[in-house]
Amino acid sequence: LDRLVRHRRFANVLDLGCRNRIEPDLIRQAGLGQVTAVDLVPTAWGIRRADMHRLPFRDRLFDLVFCSHVLEHALALDQAIGEIVRVLRPRGYVWVAMPRVGEPSAHDRWVLRDPSEVLARFAGVARTEVIVDASTEPETRLFLRVSLRPRVLLVLADALHVRNWLGSGAAAMLHSEGYAVTALMPDALVATLDVSYPDVALRPIEPALGAGWARALRGGVLRTASYAARAAPGSVYAHKLALRLDGRAGRWRTCLRAIEHALWRLLGPRAEDVARLIDQWVPVTRAATRLIRAARPDVLVAPTTLHEGRETEIIKAARRAGIPVIVQAATWDTLVTKGGFLASRPDTLLVWGAQSAAHAVRHHGLRSEQVVVTGPPQGDVFAANALNTLAERDQPFVLVAGTSLAYHTNETDMVRALARHGRETVTPFMLWYRPHPRRHLARVNDVNVTVDPLWEQQQGTTFTWDVSAEGLTHLRWLLDRALCVVTAFSTMAVEAALLGVPTFFVAFGKSVQSSGGLLDHADFPHMAEVVRWPEMRVCASMEGLFLAVDAHLHAGAPRSSELQERAAHLIHCRDGRARQRIVEAIGSVVTSRRP
Repeated sequence: LDRLVRHRRFANVLDLGCRNRIEPDLIRQAGLGQVTAVDLVPTAWGIRRADMHRLPFRDRLFDLVFCSHVLEHALALDQAIGEIVRVLRPRGYVWVAMPRVGEPSAHDRWVLRDPSEVLARFAGVARTEVIVDASTEPETRLFLRVSLRPRVLLVLADALHVRNWLGSGAAAMLHSEGYAVTALMPDALVATLDVSYPDVALRPIEPALGAGWARALRGGVLRTASYAARAAPGSVYAHKLALRLDGRAGRWRTCLRAIEHALWRLLGPRAEDVARLIDQWVPVTRAATRLIRAARPDVLVAPTTLHEGRETEIIKAARRAGIPVIVQAATWDTLVTKGGFLASRPDTLLVWGAQSAAHAVRHHGLRSEQVVVTGPPQGDVFAANALNTLAERDQPFVLVAGTSLAYHTNETDMVRALARHGRETVTPFMLWYRPHPRRHLARVNDVNVTVDPLWEQQQGTTFTWDVSAEGLTHLRWLLDRALCVVTAFSTMAVEAALLGVPTFFVAFGKSVQSSGGLLDHADFPHMAEVVRWPEMRVCASMEGLFLAVDAHLHAGAPRSSELQERAAHLIHCRDGRARQRIVEAIGSVVTSRRP
């Protein structure tokens, strides 16, 4: 206490777990400041009953928290420390004493052997500066200055988002920049990734996703409304509506979807506005509300693919609590092929590039000042130095990137035909086939085809995206070795362009009614600029695809620096600073909100 008095005086002091009057009286007599004393089982007057895991005080109330031999009794140590940091004012102080010898017991549940272990526990929610280290052999005694970490809640509702934010290192960068990051994700991934990402608190998202009927409403009826409102003749949304009504979903479901579609068509372009109004009236679940209250984020960040809307429930709860919402367009085509925002419209939208920013304003009615061009976090992988694989190309290949929907109804037949051609052509080539992770296709048994082993490993699992950093590195490895890419509408075409690799687009058919079921690429706004590049080629037939691949391989064309520059212009991530721009965008929102 003498050392604390010599350091400074404090206006408000919380004496945590004092049990009796000895500590608060000494603190008052020493002149440290006005004391509020609490204990779970108080034994004297003037001591308030309180649980250290749920302190009954507002945020940022105390200048000093004095906890001598208290934290070792916590049922949940991180939760108790989180409460201590919560009630501290910015750059407040903590005096903590804990045993460092002996073994954990029913009484002393936590025995941290070194002061660094205590500091590590605080590091999850705050930055700490050791003012006094008075530790002895039997106990740790530290006087700390604590700088509160702004709290970021990441809503990673899909395994693709987990890969993009955790695998890319974006979440770890947020932590290194001083943020306390909590990531909500599918429960099946939490235990798998908990050890891999120690800087991020991982929590299951399922308890906060809302009632099944609400998810079905958004993924069914309201999703159809969004498509119907945007379904200009020949557009991608007209194609998606046709797929929803094609009868493969079962007789009764198809009939219901046909009725839905007919009703929404009566409203025309206003269908999405009505759907948004309906979603606003869907009550927010208590679980989502409790989650937001417990996490108390300074900002909520939610990557989205729009058409699934799994993050909507949590975004609505955050809005009602006055928490600013940042949404990131998770894929290249999110804003022009995935529908519209319902009740989850963002305060700030992070997009891939200038073209995506224009799409946000034109197709979703956002103001230009709400949109920030950052590039995708995973895009930094494609701006990294070469992985030294070009010199090891003992068996180069043509990479086939599968699509998520049946744009091309016989994709595996196309792969087999291309594989046969690869054996018979003047310039033979191998195929590497990477089906879309969400699509279960017939197996391609051909000696000239290598089915991506990471896709093979994921088959039969609930979440089929590879969420690891190694998965992103593997994708970069594939594109470094590929001679060219063949696809319908995969974002991999743009990722390949960042490395100078051309793509040949499969477009066997011009309308929804054609046997191939594939649209003219000119009707896809997100690809309109890409397919005009000289290095890219739209192939209207299988023969046209064979000729395009043969001509490219026979010419032995080097990787195109012009193609790299065009892709960098669209995606805005060639400089490798997409993650840093994302951190800065989050920081500007947090700064504007904090007092």
